[in-house]
Amino acid sequence: MDRAARSRALIDAQSEAAARGVVGIVDMQTGGHRIDAWRNRAASPDQRLQVRIACWPDTVDDWVATGLATGALLDDEQWLTAGPLKVIADGSVSARTAWCTESYRRPAPGIDPHGTADISAAELSRLMSLAERSGIEVAVHAIGDATVARVLECFAETGAHGTVEHATVMHDGDLARMADLGLTASVQPAQIIADRLGFAEVWTERPRHVHALASMAAARIRLVFGSDAPVAPLDPWLAISVAVTGREPGSSDGAWQPDETLSVGQALRASTSGINQLVPGGRADLVVLDDDPFTIQPEALAGMRPYLTMSRGRITHRADA
Repeated sequence: MDRAARSRALIDAQSEAAARGVVGIVDMQTGGHRIDAWRNRAASPDQRLQVRIACWPDTVDDWVATGLATGALLDDEQWLTAGPLKVIADGSVSARTAWCTESYRRPAPGIDPHGTADISAAELSRLMSLAERSGIEVAVHAIGDATVARVLECFAETGAHGTVEHATVMHDGDLARMADLGLTASVQPAQIIADRLGFAEVWTERPRHVHALASMAAARIRLVFGSDAPVAPLDPWLAISVAVTGREPGSSDGAWQPDETLSVGQALRASTSGINQLVPGGRADLVVLDDDPFTIQPEALAGMRPYLTMSRGRITHRADA
């Protein structure tokens, strides 16, 4: 694909995202070139999404050396900001590489039956300490409950701030600990669709707290929704629908975990950075809907499409345009 085709594909992808009400994304791909690449794109009048750009352990020293901290503006148009330090602490349940206290029924070949950690506690704490001293938040991929427990220990030891990405399997006590540390759970409800089937293949008895959205909310852990695209579609209404109904849209199955579903209000707040009202001087990021998500049938949430989307005060989508 040549440069012009890539540019067109990016514009089309941003247009499709805006049509679903997306006003911004977090770019957690690897590669130190991404800031310059996004700067070139953001200078275009076709830019529709705000972008937070993450760094990784192999580029965090460059950020520290240049004084780049989370939240720093990266372009004159103010579409781009510096994001967190992304760290991978374990694998996935589907590959049986997420580090869990309960062994997998059919372990991955050559891997410990409990999965494995991808980073030592000492190295994770070193990275967290460096980030905290430099004003950089930390986003740690942690799926297994053993990994989540280790990650929380490192957050407590270093005083770092940030998110636990996925937090798919958790202990009872770690729910309260995560809340006490003031950490955010960055979760992807649409992944419940695949995990509902997949988890039956890897565990004889599913752990108690899996995709524990309601339990996290009850523990007063701040929830933010994402898609982890391309793992799941970049569609906030799909995430909202699954979080509220506990099942795939259109499915006749009951909720996978009825006690872990959220209210519409909780799901919307998790999809809007916790913002739940318009106020003078607030950020001009909004969507205008033809239907009221609080009164329609929950099954219809997945089909919601905004009449208008606005990001940073720029109209990025209008249905009649």
